[in-house]
Amino acid sequence: MAIDRAPGVYVISQDEVGIVYKKFGSPLPSNRQIALNGEMGWQVDTLGPGRHFRSPLKYKVVIQKAIQIYKDEIGLVTAKDGASLATGKMFGKVVEECDDFQDGRAFIKNGGQRGRQLGILRNGIYRINTKLFAVEISKITYIYDYEIGLVEAKDGKPLPIGKTFGDAVECNNFENAQAFIENGGYRGQQLKIITTGKYAINTELFKIKRVELIKIGVNEVGLVEARDGQPLPLGQNFGKIVECGTFQYAE
Repeated sequence: MAIDRAPGVYVISQDEVGIVYKKFGSPLPSNRQIALNGEMGWQVDTLGPGRHFRSPLKYKVVIQKAIQIYKDEIGLVTAKDGASLATGKMFGKVVEECDDFQDGRAFIKNGGQRGRQLGILRNGIYRINTKLFAVEISKITYIYDYEIGLVEAKDGKPLPIGKTFGDAVECNNFENAQAFIENGGYRGQQLKIITTGKYAINTELFKIKRVELIKIGVNEVGLVEARDGQPLPLGQNFGKIVECGTFQYAE
């Protein structure tokens, strides 16, 4: 913490954020962890770069380093306060107005939900109130040229009875978790795979299993059995040929 001579004067650098605790006042509502209206406790609004005064009799200010996400990383976010998740849901919706979780007041006022978040942090520096949000830094997903990524979703609509894999939905190769949910993505194993590249995927929502490409030698054939699809007609032992890029496009 940097105190500039006079008690209660705080100087916050460009790579820092000030988190404010109010020592007395009205008690927080029982369902709240963070103060929105000047109650006693940790305040939702932070102090940005510059010089600030807060009476040491009323306030404590904790100065922390801003959260830095490097280009090969993502930040997975959990909110400690907000609206309750809907029954059966595991992740909080994206709140566009909260400036990548830097505006805690906007997050709560616009319906942000408590718990793990669909939204992630990408490469950048973020002045986040860590009394409201916990951030876990994780590596982005790399798929090398000899691999594919098999995807399993931990949230979404339940699979229809008899289905083993979720249909492909538009979600930018699973990088847009909100679109996956809004466009009807299914919980469970996915038909769509990810191919060579790097992906900023929320690995709390999507489990990625990297497997090597299948190679068929010059003196070999590959026999294929499908684990999902339409039932075979009575008396038929083999599925008909369909256009699917030699089984590379399951969707």
